[in-house]
Amino acid sequence: MILSENNGQKKLTFENIVLRAVAAWTVTTFIVKLFLTENSFLLLEFGQDISVFALLIVFISCFVALSLLDLYLPKLQVDGLALLVFLFLYALILMPDVQREASEGSDVYFITVIMAFIAVAVVYLYRKAKLPVFLKNGNIPKSVSMTGVILIFALCAAFISAVTVFRYLSYSSPNYDFGIFCNMFHHMRTGFLPTVSCERNQLLSHFAVHVSPIYYMLLPFYAVFPYPETLQIGQGVVLACGVFPLYLIARNKKLSRFTSLALCAVYALYPALSGGCFYDLHENCFLTPLLLWTMYFYEKKQFVPMYIFAFATLLVKEDAAVYVAFFALYIIFSDKEFLHGAAMLAMSVAYFLIVTALLSAYGDGVMSYRYDNLIYGQTGLSGVFKTLFVNPGYVFSQMLTGPKFLYLLKMFIPLAFLPFFTKKTSRFILVLPMVLISLMTNYVYQYDIGFQYQFGIIAFLIYAVVLNLADFKSANRKPLLTVSLMAACLMFSVTAAPKLTTYADRYIAYKDTYQRINTVLEQIPGDATVKCTTFILPHVANRNEVYEIKYDPQNIHQTDYIILDMRPGYSTESQQYLDEYLKLGYVVLVNEENAVTVLIRNDLQFSKNQ
Repeated sequence: MILSENNGQKKLTFENIVLRAVAAWTVTTFIVKLFLTENSFLLLEFGQDISVFALLIVFISCFVALSLLDLYLPKLQVDGLALLVFLFLYALILMPDVQREASEGSDVYFITVIMAFIAVAVVYLYRKAKLPVFLKNGNIPKSVSMTGVILIFALCAAFISAVTVFRYLSYSSPNYDFGIFCNMFHHMRTGFLPTVSCERNQLLSHFAVHVSPIYYMLLPFYAVFPYPETLQIGQGVVLACGVFPLYLIARNKKLSRFTSLALCAVYALYPALSGGCFYDLHENCFLTPLLLWTMYFYEKKQFVPMYIFAFATLLVKEDAAVYVAFFALYIIFSDKEFLHGAAMLAMSVAYFLIVTALLSAYGDGVMSYRYDNLIYGQTGLSGVFKTLFVNPGYVFSQMLTGPKFLYLLKMFIPLAFLPFFTKKTSRFILVLPMVLISLMTNYVYQYDIGFQYQFGIIAFLIYAVVLNLADFKSANRKPLLTVSLMAACLMFSVTAAPKLTTYADRYIAYKDTYQRINTVLEQIPGDATVKCTTFILPHVANRNEVYEIKYDPQNIHQTDYIILDMRPGYSTESQQYLDEYLKLGYVVLVNEENAVTVLIRNDLQFSKNQ
């Protein structure tokens, strides 16, 4: 308030005048950007066509409006609330310009700078008691908090599902990796085995590449609804389920219901969570909820369910043992939980050794090539540890590249760097999975939030946030969480939200083309063998044999049908395949211009004519 109370009287203070002026200026900039100009704020001419007199009128009007609101609502602390809300809203409406026009990486740097200003404002407003009581009070009713958790779960699942389903419907999902899993689930549904024909250009078990029994958790739903969309929706639901153990962990650490609910919102808005789905379905999605459940039952000292969920985590993938092992190390060093920590560590190491031995003997082996930057000669994964031991300086040089720095900002800004806000050195173990999985490799996808490799890391980071917040006094906890929530919203708006409009707009714009392709593909018999281009494959993967044409240059598989993507932008390569397979004796069966071309084997066409 401009007038502060003194023995029942109100006294004018310079500090509050400045606060109201800054709040009015913030509202003014918001109005100018939202209503008075359509130019990008990144252009120097932005707003230059607006007269100074008009700007002054808007500013004075905002100042007077805040004064009147403060007069009639003195307990609301209008100035502080207006500054916080409109500062955030102003930053939010800048994001489309940033996302559309900024160069690569500059959007992250912009958010970093603007969040620094927001953080200063938030800390000042909380410390000076300029925010209303209801933002500081976490005692909301249990029914409200549970309804909020369910709503956050539903919205998170709906967003991820919408993006990935539109991605599939718009023929934007390739064989690697979505077509592989569409074909695998077809085989699991019909024969219960995870065999795939389009992963290594031959019919083999997917478990020869990655050991992922956890996929059977989705099989009952796919058995009832055998569509690729079921798998995309299933991934969204699985990831969104992480809000439930997260909420329970927060409540177990004595955080208020409001704070726990806000943490769930940060989780749902965390860009790497939804971003990990933007390359379609992967088994890694199970890591986040399973690890959070493991952490919750550890916090509750319910060790039987803890071991159950830890073992379920191992079933996600062969490298999932790394996450279980790191959590075991954490509870050993943090809580001196030697018995259960050692048992969990032994379980994870034993499982990893068994599974990798099986992969080496019967499958493709462990993908150690992703750490070739740390391996000298042919020493395999053991070479990584040797390099780390004898030349740690080189390892550090591999971890501090420009793209990895941007990756770190994307991972930690939405969390307000809270995983580091602790005096307990054992808590830094929770950051080590990121170091191993994302920073020590030069496999670019592992330090890109647009791929699935962050799901296990997310569980550890969000768990560290809860633990560290619980150590803070309430007066310090609220501003940190407010900054985190705002940062998550801003980062989500430039990294995740645009994906929905991208794929939805693409589907709407070319819906007629997609319908023409669908009509043609529906005519392909379900028992026929097919070879096709990558974006067609997921749509015809519901059969025993389907191959991606790119990986069969010797025409090893003389399939019944060849299906080529002839959409503009994809047709050049397809035209080469068309000429090649016409020479091999295939004939054109269907040709939908600028959509799809289907060829049939000549002898099969002859037998049909007979």
